[in-house]
Amino acid sequence: HCLNDGQSGSVLSQSKSAKMSIVQAMALQAATSLGLGVFMTFGFRASDNTSSDAYAKAHRANLNNAEWAPVILALQLGILHVSKDAPRALSVNAALAASAASVVFCIGVITASHEGDNPQTTKGDALPPVRALGALVRYLSIGVMIYELLQY
Repeated sequence: HCLNDGQSGSVLSQSKSAKMSIVQAMALQAATSLGLGVFMTFGFRASDNTSSDAYAKAHRANLNNAEWAPVILALQLGILHVSKDAPRALSVNAALAASAASVVFCIGVITASHEGDNPQTTKGDALPPVRALGALVRYLSIGVMIYELLQY
């Protein structure tokens, strides 16, 4: 038998919303990978424009995303699985932050004003702040997701 204390509907709604937030974070991560792939294919490779500065930056962003997306998606999927019907707020926030930070990092790489795909600090180039923010938030979020995964 199931007793309805008037709050169970609210708890179920919150749990479903939390799970959907993780699914949305996963969709954002996957969409970032798809968007970068389409951008590389039609923005550069289809026109054989692979020697430009813009290509080097887009290529760097795409490769970096390809490196981290599987780790982020695996952690998000793991949290979704082990949390059953009740992912904790910290898990949800870390999942969302990791995917959002991947987008921020890629924007920071692609829109950077320095020449080439990476800043040359020996030549006075500074690390673009948007890129640095994306990287730091992504690393922190991955660490939090690892911690959270082990807490369930």
